[in-house]
Amino acid sequence: MLVATLLSLTAAVMHAAWNFVAKRAEGDRYLVLWAQFFAAGLIALPLMIANQLIWGMPWQGYAMAAASGLVHLPYLTLLAKAYTLGDFSVSYPVARGGGAAIAALGGVLFLGDHLSVLEV
Repeated sequence: MLVATLLSLTAAVMHAAWNFVAKRAEGDRYLVLWAQFFAAGLIALPLMIANQLIWGMPWQGYAMAAASGLVHLPYLTLLAKAYTLGDFSVSYPVARGGGAAIAALGGVLFLGDHLSVLEV
């Protein structure tokens, strides 16, 4: 339990840190955000190849990965704009909560999910 908690807290701090770096970056924030995602992809690539060679992945997994990439195109564009125009203390929480809200709305509209008052 302690290890899981420490890993979760470390992930949260690292996520906030890379967003803070993007906010404080000089020049084109859009380019900075894409450079960070590109670097993460390069780090993940050997792990993805090893995973494919050892366990394999059905084509649906690749389709979901591609869909995730397409969803992140407008997300990164809007995030860069928010960091250019707004305060980090406002932009970061809205960006973090916005994805969850859109996912919940998509579940209700397209998957027939039902949300209780506490889940909204």
